[in-house]
Amino acid sequence: MSLEGVPFAERARTPEAQVLLAALHQDPARLDASPIDTLTPAQWERLVSVAREQRVRVLLMRRLHQEDRLGDIPSNTLASLRADCRCRGPRSRPPADT
Repeated sequence: MSLEGVPFAERARTPEAQVLLAALHQDPARLDASPIDTLTPAQWERLVSVAREQRVRVLLMRRLHQEDRLGDIPSNTLASLRADCRCRGPRSRPPADT
């Protein structure tokens, strides 16, 4: 199910959006109250995709790690998220000395 073209108000009601918003909230208890335990692998893929688009994947990864919830993520999605987080670095690099 693609969420492209779906109004934001409707997208915010999806379980994956609820989990993402809870994970980004300052109150860690929100994550436990979210539908995190019911997400399907496809929903996890969409959640990570939205986190990537919104540039919050590192924060998502950090929060899920802090709350010991990385085990909830399907292994292929977790590998993709970890790879995304490893690839972030300085946007511009100084020229190499030659």
